[in-house]
Amino acid sequence: MYDTGGSKKMLQKGELPVRIWKLFARHMPIQDQIDALKKKPDRPVINVYIGTPNRVKELALRQAINLGPEQFKFFILDTTQNAKGFTVFETHETRDDTFNLLLYSQKRLFKRKLKLYLV
Repeated sequence: MYDTGGSKKMLQKGELPVRIWKLFARHMPIQDQIDALKKKPDRPVINVYIGTPNRVKELALRQAINLGPEQFKFFILDTTQNAKGFTVFETHETRDDTFNLLLYSQKRLFKRKLKLYLV
């Protein structure tokens, strides 16, 4: 049995639990996120990071999350339009951060070591 943040689930042999991290500035101060992310789980897990491009990049730069080639395999970018009809590429609050995160990953994207999904 494994506790996935309040709900208990029986895992089959060979399955790994998944931890989903909400990495947004509004949810938690960055230092609290760093402290939580640095806690080692008692067994192997699959981490899924959901957050704004700037927060994900900042946590990677502070070495709270590892975006290295062995751990960082998929990059899913939400490109749906917001209430005003803009995407992360068009909104000035997120545009530069989104491109910076893509540039951070460009070598692995070009070598097909990282899969990019636009949804």
